[in-house]
Amino acid sequence: RLINVIAHEYCHLLNFMISNVKDQPHGREFKKWAKICSTAFAHRGVNVTTKHTYEISYKYIWECTHCGTEYKRHSKSIDPARHSCGKCKEKLVQVKPVPRREGKGMSEYQRYVKERFAGLKKERPEMSMGEVMAVLGREFREMKATRKEENIVLEKEAEDGGLDLKDAGFDFVVRKLDFLNLGSE
Repeated sequence: RLINVIAHEYCHLLNFMISNVKDQPHGREFKKWAKICSTAFAHRGVNVTTKHTYEISYKYIWECTHCGTEYKRHSKSIDPARHSCGKCKEKLVQVKPVPRREGKGMSEYQRYVKERFAGLKKERPEMSMGEVMAVLGREFREMKATRKEENIVLEKEAEDGGLDLKDAGFDFVVRKLDFLNLGSE
């Protein structure tokens, strides 16, 4: 495939440099060079055409909500708020990569950062944003590890019969529920 692509591009060079064609990249002159090149390198399996036959993997794909036409791009160059389907003028939706769900809510870590960032930055104004985030990340990991250890201890005590949930003030249940991410705030 690579040799075919190089041969194709070489034909563009010949078309431009020798035939002096600047406005029809795949016109009659290009096809003449493609035939010459294909014949000369047939033993290598070269067949220069004006269209490739291999599949291209695109990072971004949008689809029309009405007619299903797909628009494939290597960059995120389509803005569904500004662009519409070229065939039927209906809305486009991104299908690859699947966009994040809106309204999903913040993760526990995002909530932690939101609650602690301003306070830590105020306490330590000399710290850069990256340093503040590193501290918050470390604190969050430590908090999660501590919570997990406490839950293991409480579960063990509950299994052994040594923990009365009423005496514990239902902290065990609260911690368990707090630890679970139920998808809502």
